[in-house]
This record gives sequence, C-alpha cells and structure tokens, in this order.
Amino acid sequence: MFRPISRRKMLRGAAGTLLGLPLLEVMSHPIARASSETTPNRLIWIHTESGMWMPRFKPTTLGRDFELTYILEPLAPFRDHLSVLSGLRHANAFKRNPQTGRHIQDGMCHLTGADLSSTPGVAVRNTVSVDQVAAEAIGEKTRLPVLNVTVDRSSTMSFTNAGTPVPAEWDPRAIFRRLFADDSPDAKAQAIVGFERNRSVLDNVLESTHELSRQLGANDRRTMDEYLSTVREVERRAKVARQWAEQPSVSAPPGTTAPGPVPEKDRTAYIRLMLDMLVLALQTDQTRIATARIGFMGCQYPDIGCPDGYHSYTHHDFRKDRQEAMAKVDRHRISHLAYFLDKLNRTQEGGRPLLGTCLIHYGAGMGEEHESTDLANLLIGSAKGIQPVGHVDFNDQPLANLYVCMLNAAGIQTESFADSSGPLSLT
Repeated sequence: MFRPISRRKMLRGAAGTLLGLPLLEVMSHPIARASSETTPNRLIWIHTESGMWMPRFKPTTLGRDFELTYILEPLAPFRDHLSVLSGLRHANAFKRNPQTGRHIQDGMCHLTGADLSSTPGVAVRNTVSVDQVAAEAIGEKTRLPVLNVTVDRSSTMSFTNAGTPVPAEWDPRAIFRRLFADDSPDAKAQAIVGFERNRSVLDNVLESTHELSRQLGANDRRTMDEYLSTVREVERRAKVARQWAEQPSVSAPPGTTAPGPVPEKDRTAYIRLMLDMLVLALQTDQTRIATARIGFMGCQYPDIGCPDGYHSYTHHDFRKDRQEAMAKVDRHRISHLAYFLDKLNRTQEGGRPLLGTCLIHYGAGMGEEHESTDLANLLIGSAKGIQPVGHVDFNDQPLANLYVCMLNAAGIQTESFADSSGPLSLT
C-alpha cells in the first residue's frame, strides 16, 4: 500500500530554495524543425482585453477596397499591409469554467485556445501558448527566445508546455537592462555564479524526485514524469541562456537612452514606451517572437474623455454615450498599433523597413457582447504563404487557424494548434 503524499510537499534546493511540486501534465506539441531561411520572419501578438465595439470596427464591405471604419482609421498609412479577418471564433477559449470566468479566460486562453476544463479531475488547466511553440522551434536563434510585455502587472498571455504562466515584463527599465546588459568581467562572473546556483537547484530537484518516485503508484509516477519533463525544459533553456551570456552583449542603437520610471498616471505614454522597448528588441535582433498586452478591462482613459474602466463601457445597457465611449477607446488602442507600425516602418534593417520582416496579429478577446464568435482580428504584414487580403469573412473558422498560418510563415512546420482545422488561406 502506498502512503499518501501531500501536494504541499516541497523540494529544497541550494541556498534553501524551495520548489513547489504541483500536479502538472506536460502537453507535447507536434511541431517540426524550423526552416533555415536566412531572412527572419518575426512574429508578434498584440492583445487588447474585453472586447471591441464591432459596429464601428468591422468594415461593411469585403475585399481589398473595403472602407476603413472609425476605429480602424488610424491605420490608414498602413492599409496596404493590412488584413481584417472577420468570422474567426475562439470557441474552446470561452467554454464556461466555474473557477475563472470569461474575463480571466480572455487573457489566459488568447494564445492557447485551451478549454480550461478539459482535463478530468482538474478544475483549471491551461495548455501551451503559440508564442512558446514558436520559441521552442526558433527561439534559440536569439538572446531572448520570446519577449512578453504587458501594461498590467498581474497578467500574462504566455504559457509553457505544462500550462504554467510565463511572467511578462511590465517595467521598461528591466527590459532595457535585459537587452543591453552589463558586459564587464564582474557582471559576467556574477551571471555565471547565478547559472551555477540554478543548475544546483535543478540537479537537486531531479535527485529528490527520483527518490520520491519510489513511493508513488503508477498514475502518480506518470504525473511525476510529466513534471520532470518541465524541469528538464527549464534546464534546457537555462543552458541556452548561459551560452548567450558568454557572447558579447549588444550595444544600444546610437541615440538610444535608457527609459525612466513607469509613467503610471499616463497610460498612453506607458503603452508606447513598452512598444518602444519591443521595437528595440526587434531592431537589435535579440528576439524574433513577442507578445504585448496593451489593454485590460480596468483600463481608464481620462486623457481622451473616457474616465471609467473599459469594462464598464462594455456593459453599456444600450446607452449610446457608453457605446460611443467604447468605440473611442477602441480607436485609441488602434492608434497605439499605428504608432508601433510607424516605428517599425521608420527603422531600417539591411536597407529596408523592419516592418517588412514582421507578422503582427492584433486581436480583441471578445466582441461587443462578450461573445467568442466573429472576433476583432487584424493581421499586418506579409511572409511566405501570407499576403494582405483586405477584408475577408472566414465564416466561423477557428482563430487557431491563423496561428498555424503564422507559425508556418516563420518556417515552423506544423499542421495543427489547439482547435485548428488547418491554416487560413491568406494569399
């Protein structure tokens, strides 16, 4: 008979470090190797939480000659790069889960497409996000396999193979330090000490769990094996990080200055500062995969005459003034995207705009009434197998089909992701 082992059992590593032993299920993903193309395609996912006022977002006509709506007007300079993708759904991501609710699922499942209730006996379990799938295939080519940024300190859209959250960066100063690290001998020596300490912790975990496994039944051993797969993935990424740490650090582009403190009281300045950091990371080729969460349901925009939290506008009770406020915030958020595109377009790489190497998905996790069908989705850019298509109605296809298409365009050969039925036709 096996003795019960508490889920609270902890593994103690070097220097008293404690590692929790959660019940995890590593979910493998059927990706193949990345292609060896010399010109990189960079993948960026930008998310704005809690919906979009669709009557003033969605064009009324299809095709390349669609008219830009009130919300989309800030993107006029980039019309030739723009695809408006109607008729996409995110059905699994919004299946009811009593532990979370749709607003939490909006961010948690935006890049995973997961049904959080799909694992029997587990109340909430996420799956891998598409940015991490991309990082697994091509992330080792850059110092930062993926860069996740947010203006909400408590949120992330990025999740590992085990469905555990990958913390996002919210402080532009911390991002700048990661990009342009201290290259002095003392700094490198301290980094090596840190790597060795972490390796010691991981070695201790592997040794301790080996002994623990002898006390487990078959099902628990299977769960433990899944957990150890996560530990080994951490170990693999740590090795990659150390290899990059031994390379000379990258210098900031001429004229670049380190950012100041977070402009907490000026949301527009904060969002654009974070997008500036993202452009720097792409410009110096320190990452080719990124996510950015530029809006969440508590956002307030008094500078544009919308002082209430965005979520309150989505519950407009059919009041025209609140619907107009929702559309005004949506347009303002789109102006952040236009700002980002303009910076990419003015940044040169090899004699051409950096924008020409990027595929950028801009998405809202809900429509106007918290539904998960016909979501607001934009794709900016072109790549292998992808060309701007104007406004297309995809007639209830999964949003995950777009993600498959983006992965393939970056040379990551896969035919499925989440609830996808195949890649979208974007040629």
